Amino acid sequence: MLGLRFQAALKLHRMKHLVEAQRRPKSFGVVRGFIVDFSDSLLLLHRLEEDTFQINGFTAVRLKDVNAVRFFDSSTEWQRRAVECLGLRPSKPAAIRLASLHVLLTSAGQAYPLISIEIEARRPGVCFIGEVAQVSDTSLLLEELDYGGTWCGRRRIRLADITLIAFGGGYLGALALTAPKRKNGKK
Repeated sequence: MLGLRFQAALKLHRMKHLVEAQRRPKSFGVVRGFIVDFSDSLLLLHRLEEDTFQINGFTAVRLKDVNAVRFFDSSTEWQRRAVECLGLRPSKPAAIRLASLHVLLTSAGQAYPLISIEIEARRPGVCFIGEVAQVSDTSLLLEELDYGGTWCGRRRIRLADITLIAFGGGYLGALALTAPKRKNGKK
């Protein structure tokens, strides 16, 4: 359960200010973006690409992995001024629900052709990209694409291992457009 102060801070900054969520362990890294939604267990950001300083896709992380959040809400911070000068405005994906990881994966799989999954504690630096084939109470079955954009079979991933979910970004969109059709006729 979220602490009341933390929950109030998330509500206050939702859809307004750029945030930086530091995660533990440190190897999980930092995610930056705009809070577009949250639940007792998940945080959904309209993600900021640092290299281009543009918002690009959505990223969900487990709140239990977040150990600090920095809100860029002061006009003295260059990040806040850059957001204003560039006219960055987050949007909330209407079809995405955060009631649980199972619900998030199901709704993202229905709304987006491809998702990216990270299991950072088990496989640091590796992401699995594909189409959601099935979600159960304990696992995700992903119809996986390899780094060359070729369908390479199904991968079962335990929900308990998933630390980050991404969808709706430019890379995943381009990959979905160019992926070859599978034997069942789907892209």
